[in-house]
Amino acid sequence: MKPNNFAAEAARLLGSAQAMSVKTEAAEKKILQAAIARDKVVRARLEELRPLVLVQPGASHEYQVLTLELRRLALVIEMARKHLKD
Repeated sequence: MKPNNFAAEAARLLGSAQAMSVKTEAAEKKILQAAIARDKVVRARLEELRPLVLVQPGASHEYQVLTLELRRLALVIEMARKHLKD
């Protein structure tokens, strides 16, 4: 590869990497926003279910499912914040 071609290829690859980095950061922000929004919905539903868990059939199962989802959302939020911070 000629020196001029090498420099041009290096510049092209660098530009491509920078563009990919910007897209990745934008995707990470969208993931974070979606996870935070879902977290609020899940927490609100858990508050509604809490008094019903012992008296309404099915409420206990839904509560458990949402509790697991809340844990997963916490991990997603933590990871997204860490990636955006780095």
